[in-house]
Amino acid sequence: MAMAAYEVHAYKGYFIGSFCAPVGDGRYVGRAQICTHRPRSSATAKPVEEVQSVGAYPDASRALKAAQHQAQQVIDSLAPNWDPFTNPGWLVSR
Repeated sequence: MAMAAYEVHAYKGYFIGSFCAPVGDGRYVGRAQICTHRPRSSATAKPVEEVQSVGAYPDASRALKAAQHQAQQVIDSLAPNWDPFTNPGWLVSR
């Protein structure tokens, strides 16, 4: 069973790397990694937290969104991450 593509989104100073995987019977589970630095892949990510969708979904996009939503809820309870704003080269100024 192949894993879906890895997506990375920024949210409140953190990065959410997410993917979904088939679990059988045409259903998918979503997984998300919460990182302080932009991950390149799920294998090389150094997450501070990891979450999984509560259930399995009939399509991959719903599973992915469920995991991303859970990751956002976890981030809402974490202390602010200032690394992307204080590390040289992370943000380009105009």
